[in-house]
Formats: sequence, structure tokens, C-alpha cells
Amino acid sequence: MMLGAAPFEQIHLSFPGFDVAVTTTVLTVTANAGSMVSAGALVHLLFLHAVPARRARSIAQGFELRVLQIAAGVWTASAAGWWCSRRSMRTELR
Repeated sequence: MMLGAAPFEQIHLSFPGFDVAVTTTVLTVTANAGSMVSAGALVHLLFLHAVPARRARSIAQGFELRVLQIAAGVWTASAAGWWCSRRSMRTELR
């Protein structure tokens, strides 16, 4: 009580911080981009890719499959990082 409102005003002005805001924004944008590219690659691979009927059960390693694998990995990693950064912000609020 003797310190007054000064310590609380500093907490209010610095929370959640520039680094948390930038990290969360970058991870959100990356997760959204990864999800869009994954969905597009999946649609192209499953519906727009011309494959003969006898080879339809397996997908050959190619450009589309590689794009799907990389985009899904980026999406998963950035979504997990975003979730962890949001969770750490909630923990700091308590």
C-alpha cells in the first residue's frame, strides 16, 4: 500500500509485451497460411490430379505430395507454437 499505484501501472503498460504479441501474430499468420496451402494441396491431390484407375490406391511421391507434407508440418508446428504462446499468456494473467 505504501508504494501506491506505480507497480500496478507498470504491469498494465507492459503486459503482454511486444515479443508475445509479435510471436503470436507471426505464428497465427503462419498457421493460417499453412492450413490454406495444406487444404489446397489436398484438394488438388485427391480430386484434380489425373491418375489411372489401377493406380488410384497409392499416391506416388511427387511435387503435390511433397507440398502437402511440408505445408501440413508447418501448419502443425505453428499451430502448436501459437497454442503454447496463448496458454502462457493465460498463465501470466492468473
